[in-house]
Amino acid sequence: MKITSLKELEQLSQKELDELFKKGTAGKFPSGDTNGVVLLQPFFVKLFGELVWKGKSFDLSNKTLTNRMLGLHLINGKLSTAKSFFDGKKALLIDYRKTSKIAGDVIDEIREVSKGIFLGRAYKTGVFFASFALEVRK
Repeated sequence: MKITSLKELEQLSQKELDELFKKGTAGKFPSGDTNGVVLLQPFFVKLFGELVWKGKSFDLSNKTLTNRMLGLHLINGKLSTAKSFFDGKKALLIDYRKTSKIAGDVIDEIREVSKGIFLGRAYKTGVFFASFALEVRK
């Protein structure tokens, strides 16, 4: 399956997203700003994603990122690579445990599923709670 946009990911089931994530690569983090979308979530989570969360900004030189919300850069995370909670294979991790009081028990993991498009899984205290996608801004 060739993915060319975030809109295409919004049409997939969780099972299809899981299969795509398994096939993704954990090469390099995106650099700079990405646009983001929350996938397949209950109405209030999806609404939060559409109205508040707009993506992430990666600072590779410091191995950090910030989430873009309401036009502001909020909720910092630390970048690393590690085994995925999902399948034990390499993933790009965004760890908020030491950098955020708001998201202090959240870890995101992402893999590139198409050039410039990353599929993510979010975990709260080790339990999966949301899928999201990022696209490098052109």
